[in-house]
Amino acid sequence: MSSTRAMRAAYRWGVLLLLMLFFGLSLSSARRKSPTVDEGGKLAMGYGFLRTFDLRFQALHKHPRLAEAWAALPLLADPRVPAPADVPGWDEPQDYFDYVVNFYYHNPDVARYTFVGRVQTVLLGLVAGALVFRWAAEQFGRPAGLLACFLYTLSPNILANAQLVTNDMAAALMCLAVMYVLQRLLRRPSLARTALFGALLGAALLTKYSTALLLPAAGLLVLCGIGVRSQPWTLWPHLGRWRVLLRVAAAGAAVLAVVFIVVWAGFAFEVRQPQTIALPIRVPAASLIDDFVRLRQFDVSRPAFLLSQWWLGGRWYYYLATFLFKTPVPALVLFLAAVVVMIHRRRTVEQMPLWLFPVVYIAFSMAGGRNTGHRYMLPALPCLCILVSQVAAYIYRRVRLSWLRAGFVVAIGGYALVSLVTWPNYLAYFNLLAGGPSRGYRVLLDSNLDWGQDLIQLQRYMEREKLDEVWLSQFCLTDPTLYGIRYRKLPDWEDPSIPSDFHYLNPGPGVYVVGATFLQGLYLPNISTFDWFQRQEAVDQIGYSMLVYRVEPDPAPPGWLAVCYAPDSPLSPDEIAAAFGRSDLRLVYFDCRSSWVVPGRTSPGWYLVPALAEEQQGLADEGLATARLEFEQRDYDDERVFAVYRVQPSSDLDYSQSQAVWTVAAGTQPDQAMATGAPQRLPLDAEAPAALVGYQISEDAWQPGQTVAVDTIWRANAPVTSTVPSIFLHLIDDAGAVWSVGDALDCPAVQWAAGDIIIQRHSLELAAEMPEGEYWLATGLYDAVSGMRYPVDTSATGADTIWFGPQGISREP
Repeated sequence: MSSTRAMRAAYRWGVLLLLMLFFGLSLSSARRKSPTVDEGGKLAMGYGFLRTFDLRFQALHKHPRLAEAWAALPLLADPRVPAPADVPGWDEPQDYFDYVVNFYYHNPDVARYTFVGRVQTVLLGLVAGALVFRWAAEQFGRPAGLLACFLYTLSPNILANAQLVTNDMAAALMCLAVMYVLQRLLRRPSLARTALFGALLGAALLTKYSTALLLPAAGLLVLCGIGVRSQPWTLWPHLGRWRVLLRVAAAGAAVLAVVFIVVWAGFAFEVRQPQTIALPIRVPAASLIDDFVRLRQFDVSRPAFLLSQWWLGGRWYYYLATFLFKTPVPALVLFLAAVVVMIHRRRTVEQMPLWLFPVVYIAFSMAGGRNTGHRYMLPALPCLCILVSQVAAYIYRRVRLSWLRAGFVVAIGGYALVSLVTWPNYLAYFNLLAGGPSRGYRVLLDSNLDWGQDLIQLQRYMEREKLDEVWLSQFCLTDPTLYGIRYRKLPDWEDPSIPSDFHYLNPGPGVYVVGATFLQGLYLPNISTFDWFQRQEAVDQIGYSMLVYRVEPDPAPPGWLAVCYAPDSPLSPDEIAAAFGRSDLRLVYFDCRSSWVVPGRTSPGWYLVPALAEEQQGLADEGLATARLEFEQRDYDDERVFAVYRVQPSSDLDYSQSQAVWTVAAGTQPDQAMATGAPQRLPLDAEAPAALVGYQISEDAWQPGQTVAVDTIWRANAPVTSTVPSIFLHLIDDAGAVWSVGDALDCPAVQWAAGDIIIQRHSLELAAEMPEGEYWLATGLYDAVSGMRYPVDTSATGADTIWFGPQGISREP
């Protein structure tokens, strides 16, 4: 007997120590984290409701108020907290952000408000932890209860949300309590348990609307309780079959009545017509109807992010991915072991009260339209902790293999180590499958990682690194100056527009701190705002949610920007000046589908290239072979819009080719050109706007009916403003007859400068009736207005045409 009492006392002390550890980890972490995106709205709405029972902001807030009122409850006893009517924005029911910002985010007392509300949430987490132990101990024995409590109290995801003023922890507690009371109600029906079940179900619906999934889960469990025999939680052993239906129907009506009263009370006994659907009568709790309709519309258009991919709306596998990447690997192993044990021991039906709600909840969430964060799975986690705990009971009672017990101990130790090492950055936790917390920003965003919680750590980082000022983009509305942070504003949650002093295509020198959510562009009008930084190596991370970049002065800043204008120029000149922060850039425009330009060749430069031009297999692939991609503009369909490449000058880069050509006057036939003397070697020297330095022929063998490409390469001598030069390219036979014309110049000569290299691609259509034989290519420059040809070689007087070839044409491949 004494040993039994000692064991019971040991388990109680074990649970107490675990809950004390949970309390300590949660609060110590909470004190090191600044307010997150949602906390201000929750506290402000909860306090306003407690003081006035007014639902004026419900159309914008779209959340029930029970959890929020619980978090704000201690503020009622604080005389320093102003009445809602005294806060600017309270009288503007169409824009509750002004009220929330003034009450909370820009309030010097924000840290005190936050900590008080977070303590309230931690208390809910403690109650949930105690209930986890009790249910697991009743179901599988005290060893299992201790393991369930251990898994719960050291879960990074539970710890992350138990310290925040949100409704997620309250929803998790209420879902656990509802399912626990329901299985006890089915086991031993009574009026008191029926009333308690209804009250808890109504309270659950007032914490978070996703708890409505308790209704189908509870309904399925009740139906199984009627039809399944020989299970301790079913109704069958207690009642006759025909009486079951009547009593269940009566109990169900009573439960619904209690739920209705509780929910109606949660909406201050409101009676009005709904705003979102046409009803001819006034109904109780009309805000509940409006909220469900608005949330559904909101979910469909919400952007989501997973593994560097974007989409709008929802995808079924999103929450499976969050579970896979946000759950510690030892917990995943234990979860799989629990499923194997449950199936092996044929306990699936017996344990239905544990797994039915998580399955229903996760299945409906996967089928829904909201892909927001792993915290939406929080209501399912306590039940899963209990389900997994049966592994402890199984090993304790049945397993005699030392290696299996050793593996279990290692898994438990690894789980505890993960939790302790992660402190205080529980919200940013990612397991090894995701690459750890430091790689989390490439996997998931928003409340999975960066919710604006690390301003306190940023302030400490600036003190440690002796930084007077940083550029800052944060996913929150909290005023950083409240924490002593001096900063220059980047696009953020409060104002997502790009400031005039931030040049997103060419950031200036300084230290940039960018939250992971906005680094990837989530919720920004321009999702590629920080793409330049994504291609740089961060020098540090702050709480894993903020990345630090140090931009040094450019020792050799680019002097030019070549803009591909086809099919359209991606940016206007004014937009280019603002995005690059350079009004002195030399701008050169060209059609990169059929031409290419290398301006100057003596200084670094950029290319601005539309995506459609790159896709059309022009000269971009060859022209950008040695370039470095610095920026990529994408849309919300994750399609490229344009890209910016940087190139460095190189003395090894030489487009001149030692090829044989003949320089002749116009009208000279090929045989005459051959008889005049030896060929010239490229590059040529000409007093014309440009001189030929090389050519390239796309294919060795030409056939009639083909369209072939020939590239001519020119070195510019000077810009041309008085005429309109173009390049001619003709395919002629030995008799001088022209068989194909490919005249073109897609880099206007008015913008040339001495030393520019222009590559022009000419398309020659070969007629199907062309005879086989050898043909010649004639090229040169001419004025597109007058037709006058420019001289092509200073060493050949009167020469205005360049011949090269011959090129064979055969009908045989």
